[in-house]
Amino acid sequence: MKKFFCPKCGNETDNLYESLCESCYSSKFKKNIFRKKMNVSICNCGSVGHIENWKKDRSLEDFIDMLIKNDLKSQYMKKFSGFELSLEKEKYEEMFIVEAIVKKENIVIAKHIYRIHIRHRSCPECSSFKKGYYEAVLQLRGKKETLDLFYKIVEETMNSYTGDNSFAKIVAQKDNAIDMHLGTKNILNKLKKRISSKFNVEFKTTFAQYKIKDGKEIHRTTLLVREK
Repeated sequence: MKKFFCPKCGNETDNLYESLCESCYSSKFKKNIFRKKMNVSICNCGSVGHIENWKKDRSLEDFIDMLIKNDLKSQYMKKFSGFELSLEKEKYEEMFIVEAIVKKENIVIAKHIYRIHIRHRSCPECSSFKKGYYEAVLQLRGKKETLDLFYKIVEETMNSYTGDNSFAKIVAQKDNAIDMHLGTKNILNKLKKRISSKFNVEFKTTFAQYKIKDGKEIHRTTLLVREK
């Protein structure tokens, strides 16, 4: 096997890492063990979050992995490329201990120990829902079978929306009518496009004052969707 000499220390080595032996190469990096505490919250709806970053349809452990990887990428990506990351988790009651090992060229550069405390609190969407907050009223009118299809489009559109307050609550229902409260009005234009692409309908949009904030009028939007 071919041997090499390290230009820094002069020792003989089997492999070079960026022209250095393993010892000299690893000395370029801090090998301290870093410890950090983080809180992750779980909502009754199943959403998981950290501070204001909330995710739906993601498991708690997947969310923790994402959180730690993003935290470490922000530290190491600016310093060097090609690092490797491995995570080992131990689960306790209401807490995870995660050891994150950072390597480059198979050499351990740093170890990070995360203490993840699990909390139970409402996500922003559920908090708004409980407080009775909503930005828009959606009125669906048509035959019963058509209304079922309208409602399916509303559900699909809300599920694909990545902004805040993506909830839709039925507040009144009859055979030919459904009234809903929507957490956000930003979804209305998308709903109009999706419904009009599949059905012959007419729309009517009205506005009503909801409150005055900082001297400005805040309005709620009502969208009527009627089957022709």
